[in-house]
Amino acid sequence: MIGWMAQARCANLPCDAHWHIAKRATLARQKGDRLPATAAQLAVSVDNRATSCAARWQRKIYDRRDKFYPPVHESACRACVANAQDSMSQPQIFSRVARRRSIKRAGRSLPEDRWIITAMVGEILSRLDAVVVPFARAIIIGQYDDALAANLAGRGIEVVVATPTMIDAAHLTIVCDEDRLAFRDHSADLVIALGTFDTVNDLPGALMLARRILVPGGLFLGAMVGAGSLDNLRAAFKQIEPGVARLHPQIDVRGAGDLLARAGFEMPVADSHVTTARYWRVAKLLSDLRANGLTNVLLQRRALTRATLAQLASTLEGNGLDKFEESIAIITLTGWSAQRPAT
Repeated sequence: MIGWMAQARCANLPCDAHWHIAKRATLARQKGDRLPATAAQLAVSVDNRATSCAARWQRKIYDRRDKFYPPVHESACRACVANAQDSMSQPQIFSRVARRRSIKRAGRSLPEDRWIITAMVGEILSRLDAVVVPFARAIIIGQYDDALAANLAGRGIEVVVATPTMIDAAHLTIVCDEDRLAFRDHSADLVIALGTFDTVNDLPGALMLARRILVPGGLFLGAMVGAGSLDNLRAAFKQIEPGVARLHPQIDVRGAGDLLARAGFEMPVADSHVTTARYWRVAKLLSDLRANGLTNVLLQRRALTRATLAQLASTLEGNGLDKFEESIAIITLTGWSAQRPAT
C-alpha cells in the first residue's frame, strides 16, 4: 500500500542504481510485491535513496575524522541527481540539495524555536478535529513534527513519513521529494503536507500526486508560508541589495485555492492566518527562520556577507532601543479526493 521502495528497504542501495532498478523490479514482480505506479516513480525513488546513501556515507566518514573520501561514490550520486533532474519538465527554481539541508537542519532545532511549524500543526489539527470521518493511514509530506505524528497515532491512525532527507523518526520513513512521491495510487486516506510546499519546484504536480495517493473520499491538509510574510525583511533586503533575490516568491491564498481546484480536489478551501513576532535583533529572526526551514534555497542564490548583515541590522534595528515586527502568513489548504461513482 505504501510503495515498493518502503517494502524492499533499499536504504543501502548503491548509487549506480540503474541496473538495480530493473533487477529489483523484476524480483519484486516475481515475488508478488507491490510496485510504484510507474517506472519513472521507481527510478526517481532509487535516485533519492542513492542520494541519501551518499549523505550517510559522507557523514560517517567525517565523524570518524578519516581523510579518505570516496570520489567514485560521490560522482555516482551526482549522476543520479542529474538524471533525476533531467526527468523533470518543470523549470528548477529551488535547489533540491539546499532544501534537504534546510529541512534537516530545521529538524534538529529545539521545539521552542520551531514556533512557526507549531502554528502550522495547530492549524492542521484544528481542521482535522472538525472532520468526523475516521482515518486509518496518514502520510506526512515535507517536514516531520513529533507532536503531529504523536497526535495522529493517538487517534489510532497509522503514520508514514515522506521527507526529502533522512530523519530520526519513530515511524516508517521514505526519502522522496514532494513532487516525486513514490507511492501507489490510493495508498492512504489522509495526506498532510507540512511546511515545504512553498519551495516545491512543481507545486501543481505535487498537489496532483497528493491527490492520486488518496483513496476516494480521502482528505488532504497542507500548511505553508504564503504571501504577506517577512515584508519588513524583504523591504530591507531590497533597499540594501536591489536586484538580488534573497527571499522566495510567495503564493497568495487565492492562487493556492486555484491550484487545489486545478489539481482535482473537491471542496477546495485555502485560508490564511497572520502571526506577528517582535524582535530585538536581526540575528534572532534569522535563527528562527533556520529553525523552521525558511532559509533561502533558491537555485541561484548568493551567500550573506558580514557587510550585508551589518547593513540589515542597521536598517531593521535602528538605534537598538526599539523592537521591530515581522509577520508570518500561514496558508492552510484543505481538499477532498473525489468519491467513486455509485454502481
